[in-house]
Amino acid sequence: MAHYTLECVSHWFICYGTNTSFKGVMMVRLWRIWVKALGEKSGATDREADYIAIVRSVIVGLNFITCLFIIAGVIHNW
Repeated sequence: MAHYTLECVSHWFICYGTNTSFKGVMMVRLWRIWVKALGEKSGATDREADYIAIVRSVIVGLNFITCLFIIAGVIHNW
C-alpha cells in the first residue's frame, strides 16, 4: 500500500507527496512534461501554477477539438 501525503492540485487530478507506486510516479512525471510543454510556469505557488496549467490544458483541448471539426467539415464537403 502506498503512503500519501496530500498536497492536491485538485481532488481528482493529481496529488503530490510521497506516493511510491508506479502509477503515482508516472502521473507526476507525465504531468511535469505536459506542463513544460504548455509553456512558462505562472503563479506564485506550485498549487496556483498547477491550476493555471489545467486552464491552459482546457484551452489546448478546445483548440484541438475545433480543428477536428474544421477538418471534418472540409472532408464532408469535399
